[in-house]
Amino acid sequence: MNSTCQRRAVLRATLFIGAAALVISPLLGGAAHAVTITGSTYASETGGPTPNPTSASYNLTNLTSVSDSIRSSVTNAYAESYASAMVTQSGVTKTAGGLGWTNTATTLYNARSDLWNASATGTTIEANYTGNGTVPSVAPFQFSLPASILETADPYYSNGGAASGDPPSMMPPVSGGMVAQGVNGDGIGQGSPTNPQPPVIVSVVATAYNGIEGSSHVTGTSLFDGSYEFDPTTGDYTLTGSFQNAANQFLLNGGASGGTNTTNPLMPEYTLGFNGSILGATFDAPVNTPFSVDIETSVMMGDPSDPTDFDSTGLSGQFGQIGAGGSVTAQFLLTDTSDFSVSAVPEPSSLWLAAFAAAGLILVCRRRRLLGCAGQTGY
Repeated sequence: MNSTCQRRAVLRATLFIGAAALVISPLLGGAAHAVTITGSTYASETGGPTPNPTSASYNLTNLTSVSDSIRSSVTNAYAESYASAMVTQSGVTKTAGGLGWTNTATTLYNARSDLWNASATGTTIEANYTGNGTVPSVAPFQFSLPASILETADPYYSNGGAASGDPPSMMPPVSGGMVAQGVNGDGIGQGSPTNPQPPVIVSVVATAYNGIEGSSHVTGTSLFDGSYEFDPTTGDYTLTGSFQNAANQFLLNGGASGGTNTTNPLMPEYTLGFNGSILGATFDAPVNTPFSVDIETSVMMGDPSDPTDFDSTGLSGQFGQIGAGGSVTAQFLLTDTSDFSVSAVPEPSSLWLAAFAAAGLILVCRRRRLLGCAGQTGY
C-alpha cells in the first residue's frame, strides 16, 4: 500500500512537470540564447559519374561552443563550408568561411558548379564582476574584426574545412577576414575566363542589448552593420555600411594593385584582407545581468540552394584550377578581463524546467508525509 502511494505521488509530480513544460516551452521558444552555426555546399558537373550533384548542410546549436565543416565533391568540382561560434570568459567569437573550385584542365564533364555558404549567430551572455570593492554598474566591451594574415610568402593558409589535396592557393586564413582566388592557367597566372566564379560576399551585423532582447524597456545598440563583395575574376571589391568606414584597412594584393601573381603556383592571384583590425562600436553591458548580443557573420559564394547561380560551361581544358575562398571572424570581447568575466546564459525553458523539477520533488515529499509513506523501505 505504501509503495503504491509513493508511485502515485511520483506519477502525479511527473505529469505536473511534463504539462508545465508543454505549456511554457513554446512561450519561451523565441529566446535564442545559444550560439548557432549554419552552412551548405553544392558541387556538380554535367555528365559526371554518380553521385552527382552532391550537397551537404549543417545547422547546429550549443550553449557555449559549436563548430563544423562540410564538403561536396564530384570529379572536377569541389565546395567546402565551415563555421564556429563560442562563448569564452573574455567574450564571444564567431567565424564563418569556405572555398570552392573547379578543375578545368581536363575536358571531362563540361559544366561545373561549386557553391557554398556559412554563417554563425547567437547569443545571450552575462558579464560578471570578479574584481574587488564596489560592483560597477557596467562592463566595457569592444566589437571588432581581427586583422588578416597577409604573409604572402608563406605557402598558404589553412581553415576548419581543409583536407588533403585542397589547392593551397584557395585557403582562407585562420584568422578570417580574407578572400583569396586561386591561380589560373598552368598555375602561374595565365589569365582567367569571363565570370569563372560568382562573387564572394561577406556580411556582418551585430547588435547588443541592455537586457534580454524582446523584453520590455530593453533597447539595442548597433555594433556593426556592413558587407563587402569580392570579384574573384578581377580582384575588384565593393564596400557597404560599416565596412565603408574602414576602407583604409583593406589591402588588395594583385589585381588593380599591381597585376596578378605569375611566379608561385602556391599563391593566389588576388588576396583581399585587413591590414589592421576593423573596430565596431563599444558597449557598456549591465553587470551581473543577462543581456543579448546578436552577432550574425556570414560568407557565401553563390547560392547552394540555386544551382543555376553558377555554371562553368565552356571552361574545360582552358584554365586549370579556378576558385575562391573567403572567411570572416567577428569578436565581442571585454576590454577589462582582470575585473570581469563572461558566462553563457541558459535557455529560459531550461531554467523553468529546473524550477518545475524542484517543485515536483517538493510535491513528492509532501505527498509522502501526508500519506504516511516517509521512512518506508522499497522507495
